[in-house]
Amino acid sequence: MPKPLEGVRVMDLTQVFAGPACTRILADLGADVIRMESPNRLDITRNLIHVDNDGQEFPWERALYFTIRNAGKREIVVDLAQERGREMLRDIVAQSDVVAESFTPRVMRAFELDYDHLKQIKPDIIMISLSGYGQDGPMSDWSAYGMGLEPASGVSQITGYKDGPPMRSGLSFTDPYSGFIGAGAVLSALHHKRRTGQGQYIDLSEQEAAIPLIGAALMDYAMNQRLPERIGDRSPWAAPQGCYRCAGDDNWIVISIESDQDWAAFCDATGHTDWAADDRFSSLEGRQQHHDQLDTLITGWTKDQDHYQAFHHLQKAGVIAAPVLSG
Repeated sequence: MPKPLEGVRVMDLTQVFAGPACTRILADLGADVIRMESPNRLDITRNLIHVDNDGQEFPWERALYFTIRNAGKREIVVDLAQERGREMLRDIVAQSDVVAESFTPRVMRAFELDYDHLKQIKPDIIMISLSGYGQDGPMSDWSAYGMGLEPASGVSQITGYKDGPPMRSGLSFTDPYSGFIGAGAVLSALHHKRRTGQGQYIDLSEQEAAIPLIGAALMDYAMNQRLPERIGDRSPWAAPQGCYRCAGDDNWIVISIESDQDWAAFCDATGHTDWAADDRFSSLEGRQQHHDQLDTLITGWTKDQDHYQAFHHLQKAGVIAAPVLSG
């Protein structure tokens, strides 16, 4: 069965995570993605090799961080610092539908390869620029990676444990998230082009793209002038909710109780109907107030359970639960 983007060509000048994640999605949807890399400045993720991966059989696949984000793409090596290299890129752009890049804004402008120049080559070109802080403003030319943009977006401010410092997710989450947002924006631009024949320019700031993740905190401050508190694994809308130790070495299960019905089902499934009868835990508000006591009680049950069997047992009872999986 044909894929939806078959016949679409994407010129990919992105590097590291957010941009390659965006164009990888387009490749998965059938686009012909041609990745460009400089002979003098290779993508840094080519050097991110796991210490246990000796790669003796397929040494070119040792850098899985690079491979997983660039699978399904073709590649050319072009030196944009040379006029011949820029001319080669212009020739490819003339035969492309989309150009994706993730440089700081000054780079493409200096090479005269920004949108204003490329649309003179191909008026209906779609171009997406994935940068840390957008194409304009005092921060536009700041260098940025996900480990810094996650805090800069405000996501780290609401992540962490009570009375503890802000924390990162451990994934540079704004990178893949911006890649997904960018791919969606390109799909919308392609739809617009098919309807109108017009190209589009997409200015994606990774910092701004992540702001919807903290929408509730922003609204709470706007309405109530109240700053969010870090609450670890807990939730304002569910109690108990947490990650609980299970039997074995470093095995865990996540459990979330969102309603009184869920609480009754959990107590019945675990054989602790006495918890359901306890007035302290009869409402969401009460369970929130006594969350520490509930965590102790629940851990007393989970510590003797296989995390995967407990997951299936609770799911059969209609309780939100999932094992923490590892390699």
